[in-house]
Amino acid sequence: AIHVLLDHLEDLDRAHEYATKVDEAGVWTELADAYLAHARVSDAIAAYLRAGDTSKHVEVVAKAHESGDYAELTKYLLMVRKRVKDPKVDTEIVHSYARAGDLPALEAFVAAPHLADLRAVGDRCAEEGLHDAARLVFATIPDYGRLASTLVKLHRYQAAVDAARKANSPRTWKEVCYACVEEGEFKLAQLCGLNIIVAADDLAEVAEFYTQRGHADELIALLESGIGLERAHMGIFTELGALYARHRPERLMEHLKLFAPRCNVPALIRVCEELELWRELTFLYVAYDEYDNALGVMVGHAAAAWEHVQFKDVAVKVKAAETLYKGISFYLEEHPELLNDLLKVVESRVDHSRVVDIMRRAGQLPLVKEYLVSVQKNDLQAVNEAVNELLVGEGDAAGLRDSITSYENYDALALAGRLERHEDTEFRRLAALIYKRNLKWHKAVALAKTDKLYEVSA
Repeated sequence: AIHVLLDHLEDLDRAHEYATKVDEAGVWTELADAYLAHARVSDAIAAYLRAGDTSKHVEVVAKAHESGDYAELTKYLLMVRKRVKDPKVDTEIVHSYARAGDLPALEAFVAAPHLADLRAVGDRCAEEGLHDAARLVFATIPDYGRLASTLVKLHRYQAAVDAARKANSPRTWKEVCYACVEEGEFKLAQLCGLNIIVAADDLAEVAEFYTQRGHADELIALLESGIGLERAHMGIFTELGALYARHRPERLMEHLKLFAPRCNVPALIRVCEELELWRELTFLYVAYDEYDNALGVMVGHAAAAWEHVQFKDVAVKVKAAETLYKGISFYLEEHPELLNDLLKVVESRVDHSRVVDIMRRAGQLPLVKEYLVSVQKNDLQAVNEAVNELLVGEGDAAGLRDSITSYENYDALALAGRLERHEDTEFRRLAALIYKRNLKWHKAVALAKTDKLYEVSA
């Protein structure tokens, strides 16, 4: 009779009445198959349940996915599960609970013994946007990396950070960190970021992510916390220095004084050159033992970079002599009152004759008299003649006598020729003395007679 109703009359409603009347398993199965063939999935499942027939569970699952009858499918699969021990059945039960939105039932099912492939069903839930269900599944496995990803999609950022801490993988930390940044949860982002930046290869990626979104202040805060980590590396100190240079230049010098040995100095030198931070650039050149460059910056950008004590410290360490003479010329033009102090420091590094020449051409010999007197002990002709010239100009006959008596390396006859025409008798007396020492007796005697300097001619 059921075949007539289904195959010839194709009257499903009368067939249902007949099945209800006879209430036989075989009849219900025939009716269920017909319902399934006509895509009446809910009715088919009800009929299979009446028949207790589990033989078509694969087809039922496929049709239920098409129709979305997950609540009914769950009931059917629970019956199937009692007769068939198949991981696929348990997996479909979990998925059906998720699709039906029955989270309490899902949670209870996975808490009990089962054969479900939770990782597979968790992935399916995540792909289908069933994030609450995926959260329960991943927490049960547990898969903290996937759990963190799911919690991010649910905007539960604190919980996502907690899950990331348990997962403790760079990929998970990055995912949660970046999501927190996008959401403006910078404190949570920092907690994640501290676990990322300790890997030098990942630091640049994090820095780029923050800066591209205009979060320089938050990145600075992250790196400031990072330098206190036990695993802090050179990249963190260097990146923080570069950020200070670009966004907080007033804080860069303090950072360099504290941490220059832990920075990539050449990298920061390039940044400071680009941004024209001359004072900081000078400091970095000194830290990197590039003293010639340091002195060059102080000379070329004195308004920002020059400082007398530092200049002296650098000057004694420069390698190129020309650099040192540029520094002397700079002081001659900009800080003449400090020139003797500088020359005293670099006394052993300079050619005193060349210094005399520089000062003579500049018409500034008197400016460096203190220096010249201090180096006269070397008995250099250029220095002696410069000192003698200054003493003559000052009218210091006693000083000149000491000079020519103590240091003999000078053009004696030229000096005597100048002194014999001097209006001061004491200087003419010194001229006669010089002639006498150089065996120019006739000149010495003639000068002595003229001025009645008998003790000289004696």
